This record gives sequence, C-alpha cells and structure tokens, in this order.
Amino acid sequence: MQDNPHSLPSGTISRHDQVLTRRTRVRRWVSRNRRGIVTHFVRGIAYGAGLGLMGLTVWVIENH
Repeated sequence: MQDNPHSLPSGTISRHDQVLTRRTRVRRWVSRNRRGIVTHFVRGIAYGAGLGLMGLTVWVIENH
C-alpha cells in the first residue's frame, strides 16, 4: 500500500496537534465572540448611565 502524497510524514506534528498558548486561545475566543462582548459592554454602559442619571435625579429632588 502506498502512502498518500498529501499526508504528513510520520513523526511530524500537525497544526491540530500543537498545544496552543493561553494567549492564542483567548485571542481566538475574543475574535469569535467579539459582537457579543461589545453588545454586553455597551448594555452595561447604558444601564450604568441610566442608573447614575436616576440617582442624580432622586438626589436633586430630595435636596431641592
């Protein structure tokens, strides 16, 4: 039986067998989930701004 000319020689480590560093895994995860991360970040900023505005409104009403 002949070897497949497109297969890797025995003893060679393919890209899928390599151990990925933490930085590489995090970078890939962020690139796959970028839209969700940005959405949650913007939502958090909006909730924080709304809460701050309501708190300031209540404080002005109480001290007026």
